[in-house]
Amino acid sequence: MLAGVKLLIKGATSYPDNELLRSIVADGEDDAEEAANAGGNENKNEEFDADVLVDHCRRVNLLLQRLTDQEAMEIRQWILDVAQQMAEAAKEGGVRVSQPEAALISRLREALPQ
Repeated sequence: MLAGVKLLIKGATSYPDNELLRSIVADGEDDAEEAANAGGNENKNEEFDADVLVDHCRRVNLLLQRLTDQEAMEIRQWILDVAQQMAEAAKEGGVRVSQPEAALISRLREALPQ
């Protein structure tokens, strides 16, 4: 979980003028701290659903239309950067980014068009 939190925080440092992104990161830090204080990851038994993630990204993309072009681009790029870095964090079968991970990142790029 610590690696995920570090990736979230990187968004705030990469885009320091993006107030919404800083707010998202602060909320993520709070959630991570609460989970750590509760004894770990409360979602560890839940299965990952790529379709749900892609659907959420499509919804986020609609909301981003309310922001300036620059703010929206930064948040889209941050989400895609986090996805890429999470995929690269652990090798599967000796491969840095597995085929399913690459396919998911491709789907996220389609859901979050620049």
